[in-house]
Amino acid sequence: MHPRLKQCLDHLAGYASVPKTISAVMKVVEDPNATPEDLARLLEQDKNLVHLILRTANSALYSLSGEIQNIRHAVTLLGFDTVRTLATVDTLKLLFDQFGVIERRIWEHCALSGIVAARLALNHVVQVDPGDAFMVGLLHDIGKVAINNTFRREYARVVARAEATRSSIVVVERAQFGFDHAEAGEEVAKLWSLSDPIRIAIRYHHDSSVFAKLGETERKLTALAAVTSACCSRLGIGCSEPIGRPDPDALIAWVSLGLTANDGSPVFQLVSEAARRGKELLA
Repeated sequence: MHPRLKQCLDHLAGYASVPKTISAVMKVVEDPNATPEDLARLLEQDKNLVHLILRTANSALYSLSGEIQNIRHAVTLLGFDTVRTLATVDTLKLLFDQFGVIERRIWEHCALSGIVAARLALNHVVQVDPGDAFMVGLLHDIGKVAINNTFRREYARVVARAEATRSSIVVVERAQFGFDHAEAGEEVAKLWSLSDPIRIAIRYHHDSSVFAKLGETERKLTALAAVTSACCSRLGIGCSEPIGRPDPDALIAWVSLGLTANDGSPVFQLVSEAARRGKELLA
């Protein structure tokens, strides 16, 4: 392993509670027999999450006449998917040592990619498990978090160089560090004992050359991560400005999902709406 990558992993090892919380929430949400009471009991272990869920339930988004003070009532009102999003996205923020402009961009891109990926997973052509899709979208750039936390000033220069030269971020990362965020992300996935399909999607979402070699589940999740990330970047999510140029890997990923040119407009409209709703939820 590259010594600088090992530094990133060593640094991230101090945040063991984050993957545990995310995993615990996902386990309850994906359990078909779980009840709102089950999820509420889990959330009650974290006062910050309880406050977040109650604040959202009482926000203008839901426009209720009376104040909700009970976490079980809030979970029932919001639904499992919304609570999953709020809890995991908020927990992800805890990984950042600092939370400046670059960190907010990474977090926003990951958060909204999770929401968008879960929505795209329901497309009649894509047909991917929404829970896995959400996790892949949420964590596809976890390697950026690891690198940025360890080499913050250096990574800010990498991001600036990639944007100024309109270069792929992975190309600039490799030139600077000797590895990229997808490689770092795979090692984080191993550290956190994530499932193989999610680990593979994190590792290869910038490498379309391997898509054809993957099994159907892995291929679809990996391609979905690539398409979701590209669509969010096109909307300017996680970037200094919208990225209009097509990403070659994303175009191949599009085809790998079974999508065609005719799907472009409806899919991007779906993505835009999911991202808009996600921003409202996370505001």
